[in-house]
Amino acid sequence: MVGEYFWEYRIAAIAEDCKSSGLRLRRFESYCSHHFYFIILFIRYMIKLKDILKEVLNEADPKVGTGKKPKGSGRRLYTDENPSDTVRVKFKTAQDIRDTLSKESFKSKSHKRQSQIINLIHQRVRAAYENAKDPDVRRRLKVALDYAIKRKEASKAKTIRLNKARRD
Repeated sequence: MVGEYFWEYRIAAIAEDCKSSGLRLRRFESYCSHHFYFIILFIRYMIKLKDILKEVLNEADPKVGTGKKPKGSGRRLYTDENPSDTVRVKFKTAQDIRDTLSKESFKSKSHKRQSQIINLIHQRVRAAYENAKDPDVRRRLKVALDYAIKRKEASKAKTIRLNKARRD
């Protein structure tokens, strides 16, 4: 009986806490007092955990910057978080792309980063080519697009080669 009294006392105290914090409890008498007690403890724990996570995420999110941070991502769009990693990209002509890909700032990057840059160039040239109206501009961009596709395929082949070497 002492144990029963203890649980009932604790449940009443927890129910009072929940009511004061705005939680609505319905029919808590119908639950077994032991189960109800643990349910309330679990709810309290989850509320505290949510508050802690909210604080941690707010502190980790930098307040400075113009870009928006996609949900679930650690990176901001349109904001250069690491300026030392920047490679200036030109894609107006095929020669501009050759010059960009032969820069020291490009060659010093890892293969993974180089692949990202090549993909970026390919996407931008493809979009410029599809949106171009002038026939001369389209011709120039078509040559640039063909070169970007060639380099992208070469990068894919190197990725496959590196993955195969790593597996062996």
